[in-house]
Amino acid sequence: MNIRPATEADESAIRTLWQEFEAEVPEPEGFAPDTWDVDWASLCENMRSGVVVVAEEDGDLIGFAEATAAEAQRWHLDTIHVRPESRRRGVGAALLRACVRAARARGARYLSLDALEQRLAPAPTGESQASIHVQSDDRLSVERALAQFVPRLETAAV
Repeated sequence: MNIRPATEADESAIRTLWQEFEAEVPEPEGFAPDTWDVDWASLCENMRSGVVVVAEEDGDLIGFAEATAAEAQRWHLDTIHVRPESRRRGVGAALLRACVRAARARGARYLSLDALEQRLAPAPTGESQASIHVQSDDRLSVERALAQFVPRLETAAV
């Protein structure tokens, strides 16, 4: 597997990944669905001013991630998606590490993200899939959860 910066030449393959992501994580009820044209324009801008990386295996794209500068010293992970058949092999973690490195190189100290809660069907093996729930009015629990799952950009381990 190779993680590399996305280019405009990747449009067709990223569009396929984007369509998979949109089908798997649709907009909540009452929100207009995203359009490819709008999201592609945003991705192209992020290729210049943020970071857009892709995971490639045997010449095919199997995942992508994008992050943008949200404010001084904080970047935001906007999207991360890995094809279902390529999950649980470290692809998402590698994409996240690439975003963290790029953000850190541009002065970020923190990387934020939004987590969506959704009900997941059991895995084909019958085992249940994990879900993360954070009680937003319990600041200490939120900080502990984030410390566990979202690394500080200052650490050398990322």
